[in-house]
This record gives sequence, C-alpha cells and structure tokens, in this order.
Amino acid sequence: MSVMFNYFKTLVLLIGILISGFTGCQEEVVVVTDNQSDVFGYSTPLADLVKRITMKDGSFDNIIDNSSCISVVLPASVIANGISLTISTADDYVLIERIFDESATDTDTLVIVFPITVMTADYDTEEVEGYEELNDLVKDCLENGADPDIECLDFIYPVTVSIYDSLSQVSQVISVNNDEELFELFASMEESELASFAFPLTVLLSDGSEVVVTNNQQLEDLIESVEDQCDEDDDNDYNDDDIDDSELIAVLMDGSWRLTYYFDTTDGTAGFAGYVFAFLNDGVATATLDSQVIEGTWETYGDDGTLGLELDFDADLPLEKLNTEWQVTEFNNDLIKLVNNDDGVKITVQFEKNN
Repeated sequence: MSVMFNYFKTLVLLIGILISGFTGCQEEVVVVTDNQSDVFGYSTPLADLVKRITMKDGSFDNIIDNSSCISVVLPASVIANGISLTISTADDYVLIERIFDESATDTDTLVIVFPITVMTADYDTEEVEGYEELNDLVKDCLENGADPDIECLDFIYPVTVSIYDSLSQVSQVISVNNDEELFELFASMEESELASFAFPLTVLLSDGSEVVVTNNQQLEDLIESVEDQCDEDDDNDYNDDDIDDSELIAVLMDGSWRLTYYFDTTDGTAGFAGYVFAFLNDGVATATLDSQVIEGTWETYGDDGTLGLELDFDADLPLEKLNTEWQVTEFNNDLIKLVNNDDGVKITVQFEKNN
C-alpha cells in the first residue's frame, strides 16, 4: 500500500511537467495537484474497462467470419449462395444479406475465398490460408456475445493521458486520437507505470447522448452502468435493425400508380404525365404509356434501418431518372413518398394510387 501511495505522490508531483518546444528556447511548466484518486495503474478495474471500450470490435462482419473477436480486412471475396461478390467496403455486407433474404426456404451458404487477412481485437493482423486456421481463431468467440469489448460507450477524441514510470522517473503527456491508440497505450503499460486522464472527458453513449465526466470514479461508474444496456449486434446476421417491409410490398402490389411529383433541381413532374406504374410478382415492374409497356424491376429493403425501394427500368428518360435505390419516407394505401440523396442532390418522388 505504501509503495502505491508513493507512486501516487510522485505522479501527482511530476505528471504535470511538460516540456514544450523541440528547438530553441524550452519552457518548463510544473503543475501540482492533490487529486490522487485520478491516478491508476495498469491492473486496475478502470484500465481494464478502458481497454474493453477501445479494443477492435469485430461484430460488424459476422455474416462472413461468424466471430465478434476478429474482423476480415477488406477487400475480400466471397461466394454467397453461388454468387461471387467482392466486399470492398463495410457498405457491401448488405449485399450478402440481400442474397440470403431472397428466399426464406433455401439453405444459405457463404464460401470465403482464401487467403484473407484478419484483424484481432488487439489490432494485430494475421494471414489466414483456410477454414482450419480461421476456426482456430474464432473457436473461443461464440455467437451472441463471448467477446469482451464494450460497445455501449465511446470516447470523444482527442483524449489526453499522462503516464509516469516510477522506475525511470520519466513522465509524458500523450494526446490520443482514436480507439486503437488508446488501447495500445493501456495494453503496453508496465507494472511500474501509472496513468491519469486530463479531465473533463466527453463520452458518447449508444443512444447518441454525450456525457461529460470529471474524475476516474465517475468514468468507471458510468462504464459499468451502461456496458450491458445496448445491443452489441454480436449475432451472425448483418445488422439487426431490419425493418419489416411486408406492408410496403402489399401496398405497392395493390393496384396501379401514377407519378404525381418529381423534383431534383427543378420540377420534372410533367415528364411523367400519362405513365401508369404497376409492381407485380417476382419483382417485375411495368410503366405503361398509352399502349406502350416498358418493363423493369423493383425490390424493397428494410435491412439498414430504413425502408428502401430500388427501381430499374430498361428505358431512356424520363424513366431512367427512377433507376436508383430510394428511401421510403412515407406510405399508405394511396400514397408513396421517396427520397434519394446519393449524389448530393435531394430528389423527391411521389406516387399516388391510380383511381
């Protein structure tokens, strides 16, 4: 106990010694504080909690590797139900889910094209040549939560940490800019080292709210109070914020529709005058103008937390303007409103029931 007290005493006297300027005149600033409770060692509960918050979360790509403890370094190639895909960004995981969701009765299969590179929870990377090696990495991380990381709270960076080594009597003040840097800082601490955060700190909770903490005990209590209060999405699906699109499908297929409003940078509604749209079985869409019937495809999504409608007509303008994925902002039996912002220009479309 006396040794630890001496560590604390030494740290609070020396941790504030900052040497500014690497060339020319140097100025020494000494800060003395009696707040010994804000100093902690590498094996303390707070140090462990900080590492669990900042370790690499591998749950976002469980649809590929079935493990929340590792993540596949992109790009990577897979074969989903016989369809070859190159996963280049995190947005591409939804492509696998959409293939799996095409049928509720088939058996979904995903084949990884090896070799791949994986990143572990401590940010190390490893080349994997086949399923035997991959299974060895994931065997201790089961679906639905064997990984120790805490995803319900995040630090808002930059964060300043002071480290004092009682053996070398060297102190340093480090500005940390991301989770990886903070994890590696605490993971590499020695038994002789003590740390101190520069308070106040701001942390972000899973509900989007921010909390300002002013000391170690407050930070530790907050982490422990929220660590089990959010869905960490550790199952092997991609995302778990799916929205049921069955009602939207029923509305689309009930009768025919007219496009009554189209606006991008100007009002383009007049170009769609006379067209009657129908959304049929098997994803077939038709746009009829007088006696001319133009076919296309339609598909709804609810796999990214919002309802989506993708249209694709094999036609020139004006139908070509509809060939994209739309967010469904409002719908009922007589009205469907769509929005697209992909190219930085907000495009608004409205369909009304053709009565």
